[in-house]
Amino acid sequence: VGETTVYALMFRMMLREAPFVLGTAAGLIAFLVLLQLRSLGQTLLTLLPLALGMLWLVGLMGLVDVRFTLFNIPILPAILGIGVDNGVYLTDRIRRLRGEPGGLANALGGTGKAILAATMTTMMGFAAFMVADNGGLRGIGKLAVIGIAIAAVAALLVLPSLAAVTRPRR
Repeated sequence: VGETTVYALMFRMMLREAPFVLGTAAGLIAFLVLLQLRSLGQTLLTLLPLALGMLWLVGLMGLVDVRFTLFNIPILPAILGIGVDNGVYLTDRIRRLRGEPGGLANALGGTGKAILAATMTTMMGFAAFMVADNGGLRGIGKLAVIGIAIAAVAALLVLPSLAAVTRPRR
C-alpha cells in the first residue's frame, strides 16, 4: 500500500471508465447537434471535423510525446464540447451563404476569424496550466491546447473543402 499503488488503481479505473464517459459525452453532443440541425446528414457533416480532429490529436500526441494520464484524460470531454462549436458555426454559415456569389469565401472569412479568435482565447486560458509546477496541471494544459487547436484546424480545413467539392456546378 502506498501512494504509487493508489495512483495505479485510480489510473486503471480511469482507463476502464474513460471509454464510457467519452462515448456518453460524444453521444450527448451528437444528440444536441441533431436536435439543433434536425438533419442527420448535416449533423454528421458538422461532427466530421471533430471526429477527425480527435484522431489527429492522438497521432500528434505521439509525435510531441504527450501521454494520457490520470490528470489529463478528464479534459477530453471538454475538448469535444469546445471543439464541436467550430463545426456548428461554420456549417451553419456555409449553409446560409450557399448559392451566393463568394458565399463560401465569405463564410470562411467571417466565421473563420471568429473561430480563430475564440480558439486562441480558450487556448490561452488552458495554456496557463502549462506554467504550473505540478506535472498533472501541465499535462492538462498541453492536451487541452493541442486538442482545441486541432479541433479548430480540422473544422477550418475540412468543412470548406467538403462544401467546395459538393457544391453544384453552374
